[in-house]
Amino acid sequence: MKQDSIKKLKKIIKICIWLFMFPFLYYACNWGEFLEIDGCMDHGEVWDYHEKRCRADCVLWREDLGCVHMDEEMLTLFEACAKRLPSCDSERLDVLFIEQCYRYKKAYTLDDGYCDFDFKLEDCGKLEGNWLYPPACDEQK
Repeated sequence: MKQDSIKKLKKIIKICIWLFMFPFLYYACNWGEFLEIDGCMDHGEVWDYHEKRCRADCVLWREDLGCVHMDEEMLTLFEACAKRLPSCDSERLDVLFIEQCYRYKKAYTLDDGYCDFDFKLEDCGKLEGNWLYPPACDEQK
């Protein structure tokens, strides 16, 4: 009876070791990339999962959209405003963000000041709050 208990305990210990080893090995093998991604975000940049590099020219990166690019004017204004330089024109930057949002056929909330990249055209006119809908919404009517 005591031998059976010891065998069961050994089996449980082996299973536990295997269950903890797989995630550990996965993270150990990918640790360098995790550190790169973390460092990238610490510097206010975006990690491009396709190109496996840090990017300063993206507002965000998503699997379905890839890199949501900032053009040269937008990038210059964004950096100036982030560093609180006199060349910062936050009103122009807001206009550029709205235009970018429209290029991706997404809605822009005036309440919170961001582009909803999860927006779908079938949601035109259905969102609560103060939204700017892309011109594509007018074309659907």
